[in-house]
Amino acid sequence: MKGILNVVTNVFADALAKSIRQHLSSFCHLSTAMTPAEPTILVDFDGSLVSFVEVSGASAIVGADEIEDICTHLESSFATFLSEPGHAIQLLYVHIPEAGTGPVSTWTDDLAASAQALGLDVEDFLTERRRVISRWVVSGFIYVALRTRPQLLTPDARRRALKLRSERLEKGPVVRDGQRPHTALGELRTTHVAFSTGVVRELGARGIRANLLSARQAAAVVRWTIDPEGGKDFGVVLPGDNAAQWPKKADFATAASKSPEKADISSVLPRDLATQLCDGVGEIEMLGRASVKMGTTYWSPVDVTLLPRKPRPFTDLLSRLQRTNPAMPWRISFLIEGGAEPMMKGFFATLLSVFNPVNAEIKSALTYLKELREAGEPVVRVRISAATWADTPNRVERYAADLANALEAWGEVQVSQLAGDPLEALTSSCLGFAAASTAPAAPIPLIDLLGILPWHLSAPAVKRGPLLLRTPDGQPYPHALVGEHMDAWFNIIIGLSGRGKSMLANVFLLAHVLAAESRVLKRLPPVGIIEIGRTSEGAVQILRDALPYDRRDEAVYVRLTNIASRAINVFDTPVGCRRPLPRDLQLVVNFICVLLTEPGTDRPYAGIVDLVRTVVQRAYADLDDTEQQSRPKVYQRGIDDIVDQALQRGGVGIDDGTTWWEVVDLLFDAGDIGSAATAQRHAVPTFYDLISAARSAPVEDRFADGEDAVRVDTQERLVGAFSRRMQSVIETYPVLVGPTRFSLGQARFISVDIEDVIGDDSAQGIQQTQIFYMLARYLACREFYRHEEYAPLVPERYRSYLTEAFREARQAQKMVYYAEFHRTGSSSFVSGQVTTDVLEGRKHNVAVTLDSQQISHFPKSLRKNASGIWVLGVGSRKESIDELVETFGLSNTARAIAASQLNGPGPGGAPLLMLLETREGPMAQWLYSTLGPVELWALSTSADDVELRRTVFKMVGPREGRRLLAKRFPKGSARGEIRDRINALRDDGHQEADARHRVFQNLAAEVISK
Repeated sequence: MKGILNVVTNVFADALAKSIRQHLSSFCHLSTAMTPAEPTILVDFDGSLVSFVEVSGASAIVGADEIEDICTHLESSFATFLSEPGHAIQLLYVHIPEAGTGPVSTWTDDLAASAQALGLDVEDFLTERRRVISRWVVSGFIYVALRTRPQLLTPDARRRALKLRSERLEKGPVVRDGQRPHTALGELRTTHVAFSTGVVRELGARGIRANLLSARQAAAVVRWTIDPEGGKDFGVVLPGDNAAQWPKKADFATAASKSPEKADISSVLPRDLATQLCDGVGEIEMLGRASVKMGTTYWSPVDVTLLPRKPRPFTDLLSRLQRTNPAMPWRISFLIEGGAEPMMKGFFATLLSVFNPVNAEIKSALTYLKELREAGEPVVRVRISAATWADTPNRVERYAADLANALEAWGEVQVSQLAGDPLEALTSSCLGFAAASTAPAAPIPLIDLLGILPWHLSAPAVKRGPLLLRTPDGQPYPHALVGEHMDAWFNIIIGLSGRGKSMLANVFLLAHVLAAESRVLKRLPPVGIIEIGRTSEGAVQILRDALPYDRRDEAVYVRLTNIASRAINVFDTPVGCRRPLPRDLQLVVNFICVLLTEPGTDRPYAGIVDLVRTVVQRAYADLDDTEQQSRPKVYQRGIDDIVDQALQRGGVGIDDGTTWWEVVDLLFDAGDIGSAATAQRHAVPTFYDLISAARSAPVEDRFADGEDAVRVDTQERLVGAFSRRMQSVIETYPVLVGPTRFSLGQARFISVDIEDVIGDDSAQGIQQTQIFYMLARYLACREFYRHEEYAPLVPERYRSYLTEAFREARQAQKMVYYAEFHRTGSSSFVSGQVTTDVLEGRKHNVAVTLDSQQISHFPKSLRKNASGIWVLGVGSRKESIDELVETFGLSNTARAIAASQLNGPGPGGAPLLMLLETREGPMAQWLYSTLGPVELWALSTSADDVELRRTVFKMVGPREGRRLLAKRFPKGSARGEIRDRINALRDDGHQEADARHRVFQNLAAEVISK
């Protein structure tokens, strides 16, 4: 993009200074609206049509390459719009640092509403989030006013249109002050609609999300630019509003029949928009030529008189102002018009008459503009006006000086803080007031102008969500992991150790709990976590502390152990159900197939899946007391104290032949559903029953036991191989054998830690890890996929109760989280189960999240279905970065960020690269997850920090402990000090274990004492 010296000066500014005009509305050209026929169009007094666009920002990270692409594309389309006089585009950027707290407050208020509905006391966390994140965020806004004026029409067409409009107005009643019917030039309507929708379409084609505002929304935003403190909720009266605000046709007829001097019906009409928008802003006072007081706010306008000699991106101006005066609010308006050709001729003549044409720079600029004009390159004219405001005159004076200095340093711009009328200069940067500005107009190549406009904002996929991240420049970035904005609810987190992966996982989990969808629930939303290590222990502790005492078991953290006393029977069914539900049956079959697969192989024996399904169904049938020739298990006193006591307490009569299923029915009928479910553990099959079922006649008949027997690779009979592997499972995994002894009760937020039961890197060890992954998933998520459609499969006695339970399970928003996914060893069974969860998750209201350290840890089948990829760092090695780029098609800008910026948590939070697949297209953003010290201490997974946290919690409890730790170590970690103290004790001769114990005890005591 060739640079340009745009020598623009308003030589005659002082001579043409206007007298001060006190009425703000006199500068506003907005009269009425075309509502309801055209809901997005406002109308000027001269019949011009105006539409307003809100620009949310770019869907991808915007760097130098992206800006060049945006400019190149928009140049051709905007050149069409601006080829002739008549269209005007005003782009306004507003920067309000303190406005960033608005989205933060909205976010924490939403979380508080969810917490209250769920009965959670998390006010300490929400208060900290509000305080901490507010320090890091600012708000920037981009709006565009699109004007189509009568000049767009040919002279003849314009004369005819104005004449017709005049005749319509003359035929109607006199309206001196109100909104007049027939103000709009209808002849501009089609062209204007094409113009406004075309701008939005062209922006969208380059990934810039924008939308047309309704007339009411537009008016509110215009008012906000006059009175930023008043917010964007200002209301106006428009055509089409109710009768109390807008007169009926009869009112016009009555007024028109009166004598001419009484025919003015302004009193029964809503005031024109200019009057409505400018009313109530307070007394206006001119403070010299540089500032104006409006109400209680002091304003200073700054006009650009010489465009950048060396055009620089808008982010350069933004960065300079954030460094110079981060607390300063400011705005800048770019008024862009076509028809630069006639202007350029006069512009050249003026310059040549004022300046010596031998001046090399001026001569070069003139030559360049002439060459562009002759080459047919689009040249437009632009007027740039800025302003700042404050609550005191001294402060606004400082702000104006800072703004002027920053503008002058932005590519060598020249500015003026003096205006003939400072109020008029101020309105030049109000949105959509008029196609006018006190700043001098200057020709500029459209491509150069596009290069300095603000394209930096990042567009979020949603306006509100339970997650609030931020961009590097401080823009709040709300996000929701589930919702209509995505077809799939599947997220993958990638990050090396120490990059914040586990912390982000906990942020996801807590966001899920506090999402708006949870407010309809009476209990915590279902969450199943399968992890290796204590990743989510902190989140569980937060929820347990926040729940009422009698509900604390809704959140549990459990560590699986491979012992019989903690047995988990995968054959359990919903209370009263003699047979598994279809999805439960498939889960059991998949799990058993994993058990039967030989270590070191990826698939079970050929034919084993069919055999397993047959055997499992046979086992249930053999124990079903409603089946003929079945052998249901008989109740025995002394096996389960809970059941024995429930029977005694309820006076339920039994005899020596009473089966466990009969006990289940009796206890359920007595209203003791919990004890009925406990009794059912002894009624359903176990792995021992599978061996018996495999030897039953129906199975033997189907899978032949003679010369025609189905054989496996080892030449064993299939049934024999099944029995052998089953026996090995029983010996190797006692946790799977026998009735369930380990119950999660009414737990909803379930974290299952398999660190104590995973295997090593051998074939046997990898298989063991896969088995416990599947078992943990069963334990944490077994109720996720149940719904009312299963009701006909349920025994009639239990149908009403289970239908309601299934309905609640279906309606609840659920999440399953798989941590350290690489430990599954690329198991086809585990990845197959996860793939099923992913593909069918949304229709069951289940969101799925996986995490691991490298991209290669996730099968391609999973990567391609991910709706969100969250990269916290893969290292700086070229191979790792190349893999990231090739897998996800990163831009050069995103690649550079991945290679150099994702270095782990810092004072401002953990940097990450977010890649989304939304219904509106792909998105890529560079974001930060920012937490405060209390939350950092609560969620830390660092071994040293966790140990100190536990020690402190034992002394003073979790809530007080978190507060004290945050006070003593406000960065959220004590790792450095812990290491220094341990090393010092080791140097003094202490053993490692003794040194660690002393350090944690002493440091905990210090934390509590301060």
